[in-house]
Amino acid sequence: MQTTGTSRYDRGFDQFTVVTINSIAQGKTLVALLVDQSRSIAYGDLPHIVARTDHYFDEVDKNLPSRLLDNGRWVVVAYGRTARFKCKPSNDLVYVKAALGDVEVDASGTEDLGRAVNLVLDQYGGTNEYKTILIAAMTDESGDDVKDPRLLEDLIRRMRNSRAEFFTLGKEGTFCAQRRRVTMTLDPEIMCARDRDAIRGFEGRTIEGWANGGPESPRPELWWGEDWQQWQQWGGVVNDIPSGFGMYEMNRMCLSTGGVYFLLKLESRYDEETDYAKYKPDICSRFDYDKRMDEVPLRTELRAIWSEMGRFYLPYDLRTAEQVQQQLEGSARAREYCIKAAKRLQQLLTESKPVGDNWARWEAHAHLTVAELVRLHFMLGQYHDALKQTFGQNDHAVPEGRRYVLVRGKAPDDFVGLQAARDEYDRALRYIDIVVEKHRDTPWDLAAQRLRYNVFPWKCDVIDLPKPDCRPAPPPVPF
Repeated sequence: MQTTGTSRYDRGFDQFTVVTINSIAQGKTLVALLVDQSRSIAYGDLPHIVARTDHYFDEVDKNLPSRLLDNGRWVVVAYGRTARFKCKPSNDLVYVKAALGDVEVDASGTEDLGRAVNLVLDQYGGTNEYKTILIAAMTDESGDDVKDPRLLEDLIRRMRNSRAEFFTLGKEGTFCAQRRRVTMTLDPEIMCARDRDAIRGFEGRTIEGWANGGPESPRPELWWGEDWQQWQQWGGVVNDIPSGFGMYEMNRMCLSTGGVYFLLKLESRYDEETDYAKYKPDICSRFDYDKRMDEVPLRTELRAIWSEMGRFYLPYDLRTAEQVQQQLEGSARAREYCIKAAKRLQQLLTESKPVGDNWARWEAHAHLTVAELVRLHFMLGQYHDALKQTFGQNDHAVPEGRRYVLVRGKAPDDFVGLQAARDEYDRALRYIDIVVEKHRDTPWDLAAQRLRYNVFPWKCDVIDLPKPDCRPAPPPVPF
């Protein structure tokens, strides 16, 4: 994988230009440009990327000896739920550029990258017409169908057998999360006619959705997923941090076929030349990855803890006495689990011997997980005690027409339990600081800093039930 420095698109395309010219110089080459049609890129970076291809073609035309031009052919494939050719293979660069400019939005919200690759291989992979096929995907998402590990590995084998090399011109993977949150303003100026009609009356509204922006590893790692509304209340929204690496499925296709993952938009600034190389994700098959998870005790323990932790971000809007009692019991159980799991994980960290060439990555996962367990131990205690106190003051009932809402308090003013709370609070900060110190200038550092900002006690307010929001909701707009 190669980054593009501070330039947004230029260097990635410049490097792909060199790859293209070198391949054509060695023999007849087909360059298949795969263009993602999803809204997340069509209404975002795609116009800039397509514009940048003009420079790519100009550089090819300028630097490729005229006698070799006939060795090169280009074809454009647009893909979403389906995939189709937008032009025939041609060395008429004006014709190919026109096809790129004719890619329309796919409204399905599905990006079947594997279908697009197979379309190219079906048509051109079984012949001897081309010495090499360069397949370059321009996208901000990893693709839906290639999430299937068998399909992904079959695709890699097929590309190898067809002398096809896979390249990505795309974004960084989201750190340890399969999906990233996407916000979009409903702007009719940039939308296709069908979408403009659908959002009429909602112009200017901002909507949120999910895009397949990661992870950088065969499976999502750490404890977060998509329930971000709940985590936001607990200060746990850390699933929008750039990883510094490409999205796993495409990165695996690149590395397995001799291609390159070009990061077009530099989002992170990690020191990849020194420390960050130690933290590289596994880019093996999902099947090999699962074996490693089973064979390495630290990985096995982390996986078990992560599967439990998602249940500990408890509701903050409670409307019945039964709900309150349930959360009092649940917070007590979760608090006990957190401290036991943290001790167990610390002991395993001390006893474990390094395994593999990315042990620093798994140490970082363990350090961050311990810090989060200790943070949750403190916050669950404050949640429990603030809720119990208010519940008792209201005769263990929820007043008619009202609700209990847990809101962020201030440290140390709103501590419940005073000295014990202060001790747990300070302990949480110490463990978070360990992550920052040991893994500086990495995604774990960024995640830990967010957690540090979000170590707080709770206050429990009794407020009126909200009035229903009678505003019509914008139509669904899959990303």
